[in-house]
Amino acid sequence: MSMGQIRILIKMTKIPDSLLNFSVFFIKKYFCSFIIFIIAPNFIILEANVIPYAFKMIIDTLESEVSNRDNIFIELFPSLSLFISARILFIIIVRLMRWWEAVIIPNFEADIRSFILRYAMRHSYSYFASELIGNIVSKIGDLPQAIEQIRTIVCWNIIPSIAVVICTLVMTLSINPLFSLIIGLWVITHMTISIYFSNLVNKLAKDNAEAKWRLNGSILDMFTNIITVKVFDRYSYESSYIDHIQSKEKKTNMDLMKTTNYLQFIIDIPITVMLVCILYFLIINWQQGTITTGECVFIVNTTFAVMHQLWSFSQVFTNLSRQIGIAQQAFNIISASKGIIDSSDKQQLKVTKGEIEFKNISFCYPNGKQIFNNFSVKIKAKQKVGIVGLSGSGKSTFLNLILQLLDVSSGVITIDGQNIKDVKKSSLYKNISVMPSEAKLFYRTIIDNIRYGKIDANDEEIIIAAKKAYADDFISKMPNGYFSHIGKKSLQLSSGQKQRILIARAFLKNSPIVLLDEPTSALDSLTENLVQEAFYDLMKDKTAIITAHRFSMLYGMDRILVFKDGKIIEDGTHSELIKADGYYAYLFRTQSFSYS
Repeated sequence: MSMGQIRILIKMTKIPDSLLNFSVFFIKKYFCSFIIFIIAPNFIILEANVIPYAFKMIIDTLESEVSNRDNIFIELFPSLSLFISARILFIIIVRLMRWWEAVIIPNFEADIRSFILRYAMRHSYSYFASELIGNIVSKIGDLPQAIEQIRTIVCWNIIPSIAVVICTLVMTLSINPLFSLIIGLWVITHMTISIYFSNLVNKLAKDNAEAKWRLNGSILDMFTNIITVKVFDRYSYESSYIDHIQSKEKKTNMDLMKTTNYLQFIIDIPITVMLVCILYFLIINWQQGTITTGECVFIVNTTFAVMHQLWSFSQVFTNLSRQIGIAQQAFNIISASKGIIDSSDKQQLKVTKGEIEFKNISFCYPNGKQIFNNFSVKIKAKQKVGIVGLSGSGKSTFLNLILQLLDVSSGVITIDGQNIKDVKKSSLYKNISVMPSEAKLFYRTIIDNIRYGKIDANDEEIIIAAKKAYADDFISKMPNGYFSHIGKKSLQLSSGQKQRILIARAFLKNSPIVLLDEPTSALDSLTENLVQEAFYDLMKDKTAIITAHRFSMLYGMDRILVFKDGKIIEDGTHSELIKADGYYAYLFRTQSFSYS
């Protein structure tokens, strides 16, 4: 499946709403191959039925030709030919199918993985804020594998079992209807027990899958914060915390295994009864001369073939339920809310000046916390605006609403008079450069991290951007310069160096609007001074909004908005607000470190 096809599916108004429909959508591309995958396993009857029938012919021939041993191979030629040809054909079909699976299945899994990855990336900001990243990663990896496991079980276990049972019933019916009846009753009993337990096993499998993902996500979360664990010496605490989560995974796994074992025990009973009946009636009928020795051997062999198939089915049935449970739980990533979605009728954002306006905005978080109520403010084109306030005053929410990471409850946000809900997100983000409070980089080369601002930029453009961000000096001293790989060979960057790489990325992007979310909060004073120079250069001739942790970033602002409880309580330049001796002046004097 091409990337274009995947993008089309992602943009579809109605995404497949069930695991079955979702799987069928991807199977369609490989329709002929999957038909082969369904038909080919039926040739298991060559090994389970035809070869035993060839042995039956051989034994009956040997019994009837006791007095004519010299020409025995001539008499055995039909049965030997059947045996050899069935065996060779079976081997060829199975190996060809396995080879074709090796060609098709990796592509099939990759299509699903690519789709769910691209789909998940478009989920709302709140989705990622509320989910463990490790949980999401596990689901993206597990869904294609689970679907493939389900296909394997269906193709290599369920379909062959049905084919062998039907063929056995027909062939034994031609020999003696009694044996066909016994085998038929056993199969019905076996399947009834398996189906009866299916819902319970499926539920337990879902619970266990979710518990495993929760455990994996918690372990990843712990290692992501390993420095915090170390400096607080919380090894014992984290071990206990993980053990607590693991206890649920252990319990769900134990419940699943116990139920599976109980199911196997229940199934063993009709198997034993069937074997005893088959052997008893075989001996009686042979004694009465109603069946031949070869037919006895055939019935025994095919009975064991059926037993093997159904035993195998009961073994994989639990795994089938487990994989269905895993796939259904992982499929939940598709059904999660995507937040604000682009529609085909949305227009491209055209930024000619860069004026931003909030008109009667109200916003409330899902937990019921009201941030803004009938909030309005206008930021003029190319104005440099600072925002200050304590934690929870609405600073970061203000920026996230501009970025459409959050959606307003009511009101309108416009850029150059265009409602940002009516424009494509891609065009919105193209016109905005964002600097987060925490400088996070990809585990890639430095040049790749900077190029993220403009994918088609050449190396010269990247170096120019790095020089503007005062980053070229330290980058050039790296082992491989701009091609040094972050995270490898002990390449550790300071917070200031990471921040300057992000500034270089923003210079390269060169968007008319810049949003800075407390970008110097983690820097020391000396590094902050250097980074501030880069920020001021970045903001030239642009509309810029900066939420500040340190007041030194605000001295050169055209305007400062003071937030408190979702309202702007003061508005002016630094000198004007200090002279007014209000809330801003109080914060400035105390240099409070309680707001973020």
